[in-house]
Amino acid sequence: MISVFPFSLGLIDRRIKWHFCFLFSLPFLAFLLVVSVHSRIKANWTLPGYLSLLVAAYPCYRHLRFNSGARMKVVAKYSLAACLYALPVMYLVAGYHLTAIPGVRVFRFTTGWKELGKVVGQEAQAFEIASGRKVLLLGLDSHYVAAALSFYAGDGREVFSRNLVGKRALAFEYWPPKTDLVAFDALAVDINRPDLKPLRKYFARVDENVKRIPVLKSGRILNHIYVVKCFGYMGREL
Repeated sequence: MISVFPFSLGLIDRRIKWHFCFLFSLPFLAFLLVVSVHSRIKANWTLPGYLSLLVAAYPCYRHLRFNSGARMKVVAKYSLAACLYALPVMYLVAGYHLTAIPGVRVFRFTTGWKELGKVVGQEAQAFEIASGRKVLLLGLDSHYVAAALSFYAGDGREVFSRNLVGKRALAFEYWPPKTDLVAFDALAVDINRPDLKPLRKYFARVDENVKRIPVLKSGRILNHIYVVKCFGYMGREL
């Protein structure tokens, strides 16, 4: 059990467990804070740091409650109450981004993926009818589109990410195709207007018509996606 004592730099035996928890939390959280200035940091990355910090939070609270002056007890009381009241507000704010509420702009990474899969499935089916061949689906962002299409596109189409066209694609780089994809047609999908030049290096022909399609939910436009038809995949090694 962590000893209940105020912060200090001493390393006497009764404070070692206390310092152990903070040494496994604060440096890690401080590192991510510095990194966040230059690149995106996701909330779940900080979880290991908060786990050990939570262990230290309880004795810290008990110290403020039972070993502090009257003024500090009042501060601790209202600080805890403010945090408890703030949580429902935070959940409501998050709900605005998770659901399609009229008049509120949705956050595209938290909703609309199922609808996106439906739209892409329809476009792929039309492509297959026109060409008479099965097509593969190609997500052109880092991994989000390919991951969503794997769940929601359906109809047994194979889904790949942009590692097929010479770009990094996180875990998709470790899932090699089970079949030879050379000569396959592909429907490339992106959440931003794609650059066709890199695609031309890997396909015999790329349609110049980049189609912008709205993603709808209950008749409301959540966002837009871009699809482009690619013919005759030539492989990663040219």
